[in-house]
Amino acid sequence: ADDEQSRDYLNGGGGDDLIVAGAQDVVTSGEGTDQIILGDWIAEQGAAQIMDYHAEDDSLLFVWDDSTATGTEPPLSILPDPDQPNQTLVLLDDIIVARVAGDCVALEDIALIPLSAALALVPAA
Repeated sequence: ADDEQSRDYLNGGGGDDLIVAGAQDVVTSGEGTDQIILGDWIAEQGAAQIMDYHAEDDSLLFVWDDSTATGTEPPLSILPDPDQPNQTLVLLDDIIVARVAGDCVALEDIALIPLSAALALVPAA
């Protein structure tokens, strides 16, 4: 069951955007070259919905926690959605973390980024 209180609607609009999706969020990237960040924080809490991914313009980035002793690159997979023929599912360990509108996403379109590398890109406060 969806928890409407935890769902956010993230709209990139025009221009190039960096959008961090959470559990149950609905992402519309809009025009421009956009980067949509997914992560293992979504697993078990409800998949994000990506409404307008375009492989030629947009990037899907999946951040995973490499700080644990077993911090190995996670197994991602994609499948056509059996319930929505015009949608692709992104799975982490067989758990749906994103539903992507359309059938244009391929596994090689998703960049896996260790959390330590992602944090290194964030300037210190």
